[in-house]
Amino acid sequence: GYAVEHQVGVTGYFIDLAIKDPEHPGRYLLGIECDGATYHSTQSARDRDRLRQHVLEGLGWRFHRIWSTDWFQYRDRALRKAVEAIEAAKVSAPSVLNKKPPVDTEPDEKPESEPVVAVDSEPPTSQQQVEMYKVAELFISKPFADLDVVGFHDEVLALIEEVVSVECPVHLEEVARRVLSAVGIEKLSSSRLRTIETVAESGEHSGGIRRQGEFFYFPDQETFPVRDRSELPSISRKIEFIAPEELQTAIKQVVSDAVGIQLDGLVRYTCRLFGFKKVSANMRVRIENVIDEMLACGTLEKRGESLLIG
Repeated sequence: GYAVEHQVGVTGYFIDLAIKDPEHPGRYLLGIECDGATYHSTQSARDRDRLRQHVLEGLGWRFHRIWSTDWFQYRDRALRKAVEAIEAAKVSAPSVLNKKPPVDTEPDEKPESEPVVAVDSEPPTSQQQVEMYKVAELFISKPFADLDVVGFHDEVLALIEEVVSVECPVHLEEVARRVLSAVGIEKLSSSRLRTIETVAESGEHSGGIRRQGEFFYFPDQETFPVRDRSELPSISRKIEFIAPEELQTAIKQVVSDAVGIQLDGLVRYTCRLFGFKKVSANMRVRIENVIDEMLACGTLEKRGESLLIG
């Protein structure tokens, strides 16, 4: 007596049976998965299924599982348990609409009834390791009149090295912004940025810091953890301020945890790891460029439309 929709979703996110809510059109009470024991006897299948269910539960889905062996041997009991799960879902049905599983079409090509996974939903992983971005706390005895005052070179260099030690890899502009704030200067002008850059060069020569492109690193830095920037001020939440190595770490993490993923999903979930709620054209271009570099060097590989660890 229930209204049932079969095979809801797209490849990789199909739900075998979706029970419709008769009182709330557009909402599903429960997803029912019908699995065989042979399929779930392999570790890779279990891992993939767990990651897939994690994504769907993030969209508000509830699940009940029917094993094929139970259905054939104890059909009445399996059917009774399924009905109980549906009735329990009616009682505890959320006030929000269930979203359908992700679709592969772009927003301007999809029907309105099939929303894609939102950028602010959780990435497809239960093992993600993301820490909040830690900002260096700098202290000085007295404010500077300006950075060009003779005799302050060593103090400014010490501040730069402290920022790098806490926030590496860190963009030049972010280093300058931290130092200026510590010395009591509000505006980051082009001349002050050049001064910070000049002072930092002496740190490079002495081996206290290492520079590559627009980013500063700790001299022997080999690991690049992914850091959530959602709590930073808006001026610091820019994709340009994320070093290529940190982007690569995030990309590999998403691909590995998702056991393969298409390009659009990889871009969106990578942005989510960094705390971005929206994907701008600039973000997409930057991340796709890094993905292209990883494909070129073999860190990633492409099979059909899916990206996997190389």
